[in-house]
Amino acid sequence: YRVRQLLSGQWRFPEIRLTRPSIVLIHDDAGWRIANLLRPRRNDSPNAQPVELPSLVVEQGTVVIEDATATPGGPRLPARVDALDGDFGLTLSRGLTDLVIRRATFEASQPALRVAELSGHWTAQDARHDVRDLRVRTAASLLDASVAYRPPAAPDQGGQSQRASIAGKATTAPFDLAEFAELVPALEGRPLVLSGTADINGPLDALAVKATLADPQAGGVDADVTLALGDPAKRITGRGTTTPAHPSQVSPVPEPPAQAVEPLVEG
Repeated sequence: YRVRQLLSGQWRFPEIRLTRPSIVLIHDDAGWRIANLLRPRRNDSPNAQPVELPSLVVEQGTVVIEDATATPGGPRLPARVDALDGDFGLTLSRGLTDLVIRRATFEASQPALRVAELSGHWTAQDARHDVRDLRVRTAASLLDASVAYRPPAAPDQGGQSQRASIAGKATTAPFDLAEFAELVPALEGRPLVLSGTADINGPLDALAVKATLADPQAGGVDADVTLALGDPAKRITGRGTTTPAHPSQVSPVPEPPAQAVEPLVEG
């Protein structure tokens, strides 16, 4: 059978192994879909038959990403992923998308990024997104994070509507901003290598951030602030303290060369 035919009904395979597959991921206003693999379906329908792939093993895969939602100056997804090796779990059932990444390594291009370790668990349902136990290790960075997004809710009986919100925690050991600058243009021109923790919580227009981060050259910062992301000025309120870099971590300024002194000769 063709894979597309097999996945058109209710199927559960304990393990599927794909060797050198070529996959096209499409991201548009309707969300994510896999071209030529899953037939168009109303996953949110109560009558939609579930697709369960508890273990999808990929060896030397190639992924082409077509992102129709990218905006100028915004985050960029790689256009291509090569040498993909990993073990994944995928469930699509009645509005739920559940993706488990047990392990994955790959080489991304346009922009370039080599990922030596990727794992985590992503679920999405009713525009709610949860990413748990995310770990990303690259040539120069290590990031552990969990994050949850909640969409705006309809007004309650009192006419109060719940705003979109986000909550998460990240630990870096370290995180090289320059390594990700092509993926996130906002990081360009910020040659920092940060280690520490950051917690975010609240609505997107009043996001509370608590962070303790340090760069070996620039020093450290301890911040407890609120970001007004909905404000055109992107105002930041709160407190923050900085600490200088440790003297042993800063390259010493070289002494100026000694100048020869002419001996004084009495006439």
